[in-house]
Parts: sequence; structure tokens; C-alpha cells
Amino acid sequence: MKVDLSEIKTSNANQTMTTMPIALEPILQQKDLFENDNPATGVPTRALRVTGSGRAAARPSYAVITISMRENDDRYMGAIDGLNRRTRAVINALEAAGVPLEDTRTRRFRAGPEWTLVEQNEQFLGYRAEHKFEVRTSSKMSAVRNVFRVLRAFDCLRNHGIAVTFRVQDQDRVAKAALKRAVENANLNGLNLAKAAGGTLEKVLTVDAPKSGVFIHNPQYRFDTIPAFPRFPSCQVRVDRCASLLYAVIANKEEPEEPAVAAA
Repeated sequence: MKVDLSEIKTSNANQTMTTMPIALEPILQQKDLFENDNPATGVPTRALRVTGSGRAAARPSYAVITISMRENDDRYMGAIDGLNRRTRAVINALEAAGVPLEDTRTRRFRAGPEWTLVEQNEQFLGYRAEHKFEVRTSSKMSAVRNVFRVLRAFDCLRNHGIAVTFRVQDQDRVAKAALKRAVENANLNGLNLAKAAGGTLEKVLTVDAPKSGVFIHNPQYRFDTIPAFPRFPSCQVRVDRCASLLYAVIANKEEPEEPAVAAA
């Protein structure tokens, strides 16, 4: 049975999912399997619900490098001004290396007093300013290593650690490919279950592809120190998706047994 993907409607209904691969879980309406008759033939029908899982992968379109910086000072504005100068120096160096400024954005900025506990008494240490920002660059290794080379030149970043996340530009395209495989998986499983139960799939009654059943895995790597030649075992972006199909199943007619013929 072929399922038309153009008729699939997404739903926001919550759905509990396990990690992939998801086991198919057929659900038969156990109250009365033959409650409704097919009006055309009078053959009893029943409902069968199955869920299918699908996975699609794609090469990343770009990489996002997350950088964290901090500055300590006895004065509140001293910490902020010092951090701003360091941040500007890093951004200027990235621009000089070919990373456009519009591809750099702040994720978090905060500043405040810092305290420590000494013999059950709080002791004021000064002020700390922290800035976390992202640099977006090509997913090519040459581009990523170019950013690493720039960052390694700043002693203030050497031990702060950075993170690299690989992403795909057109996530919808990958999600649709995963959905197609999930529906095909559910359809195949429905055919097998109906046959094993002594029935035949008649038609698809409903198809549900909840948005809560979409899982996007963007590979992320963290480095405590900035390496000269970062290595990434896998950069592929994966999308896992599920689909639930409800079928009408026709019970196969039992063939009458032929009467035994006595030997002459």
C-alpha cells in the first residue's frame, strides 16, 4: 500500500518518544475487533495503528563556534571595560582573518560581584564580567581551523574552552526525508502485522506526524583548551522522526474446507 505524503498533517500533540531506533508498537482495538462491518461487502473490519521511525542525515552547511571570555577587576566598570576591549580585539582579529562581523553575535553578557566563603564568612573578591558569543563560519575544516588559529593567539582564551556545533541550513528538507522513511517504515510494518493477523490493509484512515516527534542532532564538540588542529570524528547532522498511521483492516474470508472423499 502506497501512502500519499502530501496528505500528512503535523500535530502539536505531546508524544513520548524513546531514543532511536524506535520500536514499532502496533495497537489493535481490543474491545471488539469486528465491531464495524464493511458496508460494501459485509466483511468485518478492524483498526490497526502502527508507529514508524525514520532517520535522515545531511552534510553540515556551517559551523558555529561558541567562545567564552571573562574579566576580573576591583571596579564594576573596570571589569566591563576590560572585557569589552578583549572582545573587540578578538572580533577584529577574526574579521582580519575573513570572518564577517555580521556572523558574530552575543549569546550572553553579565557582570556582578564575586564572593567566596572564608571560615563561614563571605569575602568580596571584586567584580567579574563574562561574555559568551558565537562565530558562524563555513563547515569546511580549513575555515574552522582558521578560527582556531586566530583564537590561539590570545592568551586570555587558551584555557577558557570553546565549543563547535555543526548545523544544516535547510533543516526542513532533512526532516521531510526522515518523515518519508518513517511513513514507509510504519506502512511496511502494518502490512506484515495485518497479514500475520489474517487480514488485509484496506486504507489509511489517519496519519499523524507530531512536531514533538522530531529530533535534530547537531554534532557538538567541546575543547577545554584550544588545539592547533581540532579533530571532529563526525560532522553529519541527523534528523529522527516518527509517524503514526491508523489503518482500516479487512478480515480475510475463511475458505470453506472441502469435504473429505471416502476411498472406494
